[in-house]
Amino acid sequence: MLIYLYNIVRIMGKITIDIDDKLERRLRVKIAKSGGRKGDLVKAIESGIEMWVQDPPFQSSNIGDDAGNHKPAPPKIKEQVI
Repeated sequence: MLIYLYNIVRIMGKITIDIDDKLERRLRVKIAKSGGRKGDLVKAIESGIEMWVQDPPFQSSNIGDDAGNHKPAPPKIKEQVI
């Protein structure tokens, strides 16, 4: 008798970072106040990364040049129709 096992493999990356203790505490408190279920920390961080990838807070042309010394992008100007 043959038993076939089908595993759905989800490829996931792993990034290890160090963040400011106060920022980590604020994040964990916010997650705990909103219910704090398993996986919420990952969802919050993935959401933040997704937002950053779609609209980075600074120009990405100098990423990696001088490790964190990036100038913020100029503010976006919204045109008003008169």
